[in-house]
Amino acid sequence: MSAPHVLLLGGHGKVAMKLTPLLLARGWDVTSVIRNPEHERKILELGAGQKGTLDVLLSSLEDVKSVGDAQSILDRVSPDYVVWAAG
Repeated sequence: MSAPHVLLLGGHGKVAMKLTPLLLARGWDVTSVIRNPEHERKILELGAGQKGTLDVLLSSLEDVKSVGDAQSILDRVSPDYVVWAAG
């Protein structure tokens, strides 16, 4: 059985920055969606030495304008859970 996979929208926010290491420590896999590429390194540091795996998806949620746009992200990531942590 594979680890649960969480799609975390708003990955650089306060809640997401606290939630990410908690999920990873439990062995869950996390895909963190952020819009600013300058934040990618800081997000990836949260995954250092953790049980779960961490990926970063650079994408602006403002560009999601339709059900099809949202579905393409879901199809790409294939999460078990989605967490909205964006402002």
